[in-house]
Amino acid sequence: MIKLNEENMIVTIDEKPLLAKDYKILENEFKEEKSLAIVMQGPIKYEHNFTVETLKIYKQNFKNCPIIVSTWDYEKEETLNEIENLGCIVIRNKLPEIKSNNNTNYQIKSTKTGLQKAKELGFEYVIKTRTDQRMYESHIPEYMFNLLKTFPLKEEIKNQKQRLVSLSLNTFKYRLYDISDMFLFGHIDDVINFWSMEYDDGKPFPEFETVREYCKLQPCEIGFTIKYLNKLGENLDFTLRNSWEMYAKYFIVVDSTTVGLLWPKYTDRIFRWRNFSGQLDLHEELTFKEWFNMYSDLDNIIPNEDILERTYYGGKSTIVKYTKLQVIKRKVIKFLIELIPNKKIRNKLKKKHNLHNKN
Repeated sequence: MIKLNEENMIVTIDEKPLLAKDYKILENEFKEEKSLAIVMQGPIKYEHNFTVETLKIYKQNFKNCPIIVSTWDYEKEETLNEIENLGCIVIRNKLPEIKSNNNTNYQIKSTKTGLQKAKELGFEYVIKTRTDQRMYESHIPEYMFNLLKTFPLKEEIKNQKQRLVSLSLNTFKYRLYDISDMFLFGHIDDVINFWSMEYDDGKPFPEFETVREYCKLQPCEIGFTIKYLNKLGENLDFTLRNSWEMYAKYFIVVDSTTVGLLWPKYTDRIFRWRNFSGQLDLHEELTFKEWFNMYSDLDNIIPNEDILERTYYGGKSTIVKYTKLQVIKRKVIKFLIELIPNKKIRNKLKKKHNLHNKN
């Protein structure tokens, strides 16, 4: 059966249990268990008791792995106590003094304190993830360790112990040095080194025109990745070729579906950046398939470097940069659209005005 939406696009359905009591899987037993901790960072997601239910699922899927929840001291104390009663470690952080662009300082602080706790407890490997995301698949630790075994670093690399594994969600092929900051797995020292950047100064984000200019300004995860690569001694030239070389040299990118990732924010789409119709060409995700092609035979790939000179806004390269007046107009339009009760009409209007996906 093929189900179509109003735009004649095929719609597929992916069902996942909301509550931990309905989550049932068959698991394998493993002879050897690695030294692995899970760090979940960010504010508690209270809707549907999402964070707590996620932790209950993780207590099934990540057996014998301690779970550290690095969140904020303003969260509901009864919820934090409930999390601790599940056997998790809770870190109650104070908010950073400077809020910063896109709340990056919040992310940096909660991640750093969570990772440091894992290090203090003596764990050798860590998965860094978020409190508003959930992984449904089983045997994720074994998958991660087997990736490291299958794709070792080259022997000449001495300043990183093993590869870092990231997910395809928000790792974009045509944005430079853009390893997603949502999920990161690796040796604890490597992950701490990745996240050992300075806090943002909170100044307004500068204006830009092209994709390359945007990347050179080092926003969010692009800045995290660039600062990390600089610490490794890399001299970056801000080309697609060089960016892809860095992915192939230091990282592994796997499809977010292989860990069953759910992120109920902004949209209910699992493949929010899928680009079969070309409307979000600059936000094509770097999948495992694409990473593996780069790793295996990058010399056979001819990057279209002209893409970096396109005007950039929200992943759509065909739109010119908006003036301040146009930005205000778009915000008003978005506000009015959100007042419409019919979801299909809202989505249709968002797409018409290029408001459907948030950058």
